[in-house]
Amino acid sequence: MKVTGFLTSLCVLAVAVPVTAQQPNEPTNFRGIAGRLNTTPEALESEWQAAHQADRRLTRGQFLLANVLAKNLAAKHPEITSRAILDDLKRGMSIGQALLSLGLSAAEAQEAERTAQREVREAERV
Repeated sequence: MKVTGFLTSLCVLAVAVPVTAQQPNEPTNFRGIAGRLNTTPEALESEWQAAHQADRRLTRGQFLLANVLAKNLAAKHPEITSRAILDDLKRGMSIGQALLSLGLSAAEAQEAERTAQREVREAERV
């Protein structure tokens, strides 16, 4: 009898606690950065899922850096795309190595990566 009363109390407590969990497919992770990349959080979430499916070693940070780098460098270096960077990462290169393989000098690659990391950090604060 005491166990039943305890279980009933737990059930009442569970119903009384407001649910604040996010919906499973809600792309809240990309809200801040999506605007900087001129896309939607949903589109970025979809791209992330596809990229991560293609390369399970890919981290969210690498994915975001690849996209920010591609956006930042596109005007002067149209060959640097997020896909090209992600392909090099899949081959085992680092972000810096990928940028070098795509034609940047070591100094340009370092500066571009530093700038992109700062932009991602700022966007994550949103």
